[in-house]
Amino acid sequence: MGKRSATAQGLRKPVTCGAILGDQRVYLLVEGRKALGVLKVGRKRLFVEAPFRRNDFADVRNAFQEIEPLCALDFYVHEKCQRAGFGHHLFDAMIQRERIFPEQMGYDRPSPKLLGFLQKHYGLCKHKPQNNNFVVFDAFWDNGSKHGSDRGSPMNLPGTC
Repeated sequence: MGKRSATAQGLRKPVTCGAILGDQRVYLLVEGRKALGVLKVGRKRLFVEAPFRRNDFADVRNAFQEIEPLCALDFYVHEKCQRAGFGHHLFDAMIQRERIFPEQMGYDRPSPKLLGFLQKHYGLCKHKPQNNNFVVFDAFWDNGSKHGSDRGSPMNLPGTC
């Protein structure tokens, strides 16, 4: 699955390899003996530029912020299984297990397909391009009740676009 993911993303070598996981976790969707999809996540220390808010002052000290979110590092569903709900099932299983909301995550070099997936299923679309090629959605910075206990389960996410 790691090799197929690398090929689909135009990478020279696989991002996901069982021998070098460290503290990262891999979620596999299997049917019998066939792997249908893979999702690798792990915490990464990122220096990112937060979106400018109306009440913010331009300040060099606050230009970049250090965060350490759980990140989607590799996400791939076999070509024959795409657009059939398998990726959504796999991603939902991960957010339930990790007890996290998709907007609280970072995404490593997300493909146009992944960005479309996140917009379709979780309403995530607004983000500021980062120099490190990670995507952190603007909703990550929202401090309102979104991350509070009144929000409900990660499976019942309202759209944010």
